[in-house]
Amino acid sequence: MDKVVQLILKNTVIVMTSNLGSHLIQENPGKDMSAELTQIVAEHFRPEFVNRIDEIVVFNNLENPKLKALLHCKLKSCNLVWQK
Repeated sequence: MDKVVQLILKNTVIVMTSNLGSHLIQENPGKDMSAELTQIVAEHFRPEFVNRIDEIVVFNNLENPKLKALLHCKLKSCNLVWQK
């Protein structure tokens, strides 16, 4: 016998990731590509799905100086743990 399960997603954040438009982000580092990427999402997915999305957040690539700073911070944190 199948049971029907009702999910209540009130106050829930659902994170979806995609590589749609990643080429635009790589070709235009640092530029706000939100409008262009929103258009690509609208062209790729059905309107019934897109209309249920409240917000699209674009993450830009980390460039080498930022990656080095992040790595340095993480390594420093690891060293503190290892010294204990």
